Amino acid sequence: VLVPPAESYIANGDNDKMVRRITGTKCRILMNVGRTPATTGMPPEWGASGARLGLNLDLSFTETVCTSVATNVETLVMLGANQKMMIEPLNRPSFVSMEGLQVVDVEAGAYSCQLQSAETQQYALRFFLDFQNEARRNDVTLPAERV
Repeated sequence: VLVPPAESYIANGDNDKMVRRITGTKCRILMNVGRTPATTGMPPEWGASGARLGLNLDLSFTETVCTSVATNVETLVMLGANQKMMIEPLNRPSFVSMEGLQVVDVEAGAYSCQLQSAETQQYALRFFLDFQNEARRNDVTLPAERV
């Protein structure tokens, strides 16, 4: 997705204007869940087999401002953002496990942009989605929670 130059947005550091540049964008992300070498924050048995859980997730960055309290208390998206906008899943991602085809229910979340460096024109795009059911492939689990 091509986004127009950001000079006018960076000059005044307006995060909300950058968010407006993203609204209407649709994309596909590949979630690749599994053990990362040298990461110590997970139990030793989790993902020890080397299994991966891959999910293709189609998303839409909407023009809808989030108004729910549950969404607006999310600190990751709140950092420096005036507006939190809704991000919606466009599909029900699935994967194949030993039990056959597994479908993962994903609910809408929120996104925001924050200026990181005016000099380098870098913004951080942060978002979350709510996963409604656990996804498990071998010894890799994506719990039912906010991701």
